[in-house]
Amino acid sequence: MDDTTGGAGGNPHLKTRRFCLLAAFRKAVATWTLRSGSSELTQHNNVSAARDFKFAVLLDPNDYVARDYYAVALLRQKKFAEAIRELRTEIRLHPSSTYGHYNLAEALHDEGKADQAIAEWRLSIQYGGRSSPAYTALAWALIHTHKYVEADAVAQQAVRYMPDDYVAYEALGCAYLRQGNLQNGIAAYREALNIEPENAELHQRFAYNLRNAHQLDGAIVEYGEAIRHDATHAPYHRYLAYALYLRGDYSRSLVEAQQALQLDPKSPSVHNSIGYELFMLHQPEAALKELRLALTIDPKDAPAHDNLGCVLFFQGKLDQAQQEYLLAIQIEPNTAILHADLGELLARKGDTKAALAEYQTALKSPPDDPMVYKCCGYILYKTGQKAKARQMWRKAITPDAADAAQQSREYLAKYP
Repeated sequence: MDDTTGGAGGNPHLKTRRFCLLAAFRKAVATWTLRSGSSELTQHNNVSAARDFKFAVLLDPNDYVARDYYAVALLRQKKFAEAIRELRTEIRLHPSSTYGHYNLAEALHDEGKADQAIAEWRLSIQYGGRSSPAYTALAWALIHTHKYVEADAVAQQAVRYMPDDYVAYEALGCAYLRQGNLQNGIAAYREALNIEPENAELHQRFAYNLRNAHQLDGAIVEYGEAIRHDATHAPYHRYLAYALYLRGDYSRSLVEAQQALQLDPKSPSVHNSIGYELFMLHQPEAALKELRLALTIDPKDAPAHDNLGCVLFFQGKLDQAQQEYLLAIQIEPNTAILHADLGELLARKGDTKAALAEYQTALKSPPDDPMVYKCCGYILYKTGQKAKARQMWRKAITPDAADAAQQSREYLAKYP
């Protein structure tokens, strides 16, 4: 029998040709599908893009580029577990994939796996060198894990390789400021703002880092710049209100908080801010009204419960104040100022044992709010530790916390 008629065994050349044609057809379809998915991804049609990329992967399981695009489409849909699985497969197929490691780091970061993400960003840089997109992302990840010295070094590389990237300069500025290097930190942020001068969010983040670096005047200026570029964003007014409160400019603070309220009338944070500003302006009844309104909107707003407790404490309604402090602690058990406020109240009531317990909880780690020292100083004074109490009150007197400083000075004058 002639083999070309389909007899036993068949024609091996014909089989090879058919196989090649089938492979070529699969490759052509996979290429077309990949292009279709790329077009959908560009237009942010992420579901359609994921469908196309998934089909491309089925047609050619060894196409690591298709897997990378598929993972990106999954990441945009916040399907992190599926994306991580695809990216790990991609990296097995192509271990030196710069973008594979970069995208895997992004997925792991979004999953809250910071250390694993940092390791993958490092590999992206290792394989990609200066072409890797990971420098800025790695710098920010190191900042968020308090590795400021290394973040500084990585951000400097990012700036060197991407001199037009404002985010790289911002990372460098943030790393400097977190280390207390004000001159270089401010200079780096200025470079970022030279690139993006009208970026309101950048001004706001610069202000935030200046405030944390105890540069309140500069922070107030930058919050003002954020508002100048976007006056309709309520949080910018609220942030400026808080900075003005820290400076002790309660009247201007109230104006900014009221402006925020006009833009976002249902914000419990804004009502809370207005309430405390009114309290500082010696209007306790108006303050109570705003704070209770904040809690009507959000009964689990711990700062509002705490501030309501402060007003009630001032009015001598200690039992009601204690209830508010306890509610705040129930919502945010790890916030130092809540324990400090409760401890001060308990010391006032004469329950020094319970007050000392709250004192110890408040000072488990160095607090970032000087008001904690003010409260803890009172607890120490009421337990007979007068010298230590005065040390605490002196620590609360800082130029960027006018309220705590004022109350501590009053305690130093009142309790020799």
